[in-house]
Amino acid sequence: MADCAHARRVHPSAYATPTREMITRLARALIRGYQDAREELRTVGRALPGVQDVLASLAHSAVVHQSVVTGNLRDVARIKLEAFDLDHYFDLDAGAYGDDDHERPKLVAIVQRRATERTGVMLDNDATVLIGDTPQDVDAGLASGVRMIGVATGKTSIQELRNVGAHHVATNLAECHVILNRLIVGKSLGSASLIQAWNIAPQRTRIDLMNLRGGVSRRGGISERPIRWRSR
Repeated sequence: MADCAHARRVHPSAYATPTREMITRLARALIRGYQDAREELRTVGRALPGVQDVLASLAHSAVVHQSVVTGNLRDVARIKLEAFDLDHYFDLDAGAYGDDDHERPKLVAIVQRRATERTGVMLDNDATVLIGDTPQDVDAGLASGVRMIGVATGKTSIQELRNVGAHHVATNLAECHVILNRLIVGKSLGSASLIQAWNIAPQRTRIDLMNLRGGVSRRGGISERPIRWRSR
């Protein structure tokens, strides 16, 4: 789940109950680790093919406002996007992050509220599109009542995304772009706006546009293992 939620999932018989201070220390350590590993992120990660063209096109749309919904900490998400020169396509101040809440549907509501405040346009469920590549992303979109596009750029197949209820499915970003354009035209957006929230999920070492994942090891490298606070 969220980077800052690893401490919440420890087994009580093996680890101490995490306190706010411990979680804060963990968050700071994660951020420092990712800051130190910027160059390594560029080496071990990759941006999805065509991502720059898709994001640039949408960023120039007068009726689309792009942000992110992610279980990553705010600063970690920013660092990951900056590593691949993708951060400037998003309104990161309107985003929702793991340090806002650890429940995905609540993050969707947060990004809607923040984007509404920043644009001055009411961005309700009908004007919100969530894009993700896991069943958990689809569940969050459905639970929130927004339109959900499942993109099979990760480990989940297009059929699996369809089976869990994604309103639209795509095999790649090019297809996702076509779907988004169809939704925009179908909504006949004139003076209205559409918030497009990309999910950045936090748990895998391969780094893509919508799959910016991986933990930070003590040496600042990329690790599959979560950091846990042991009782002393």
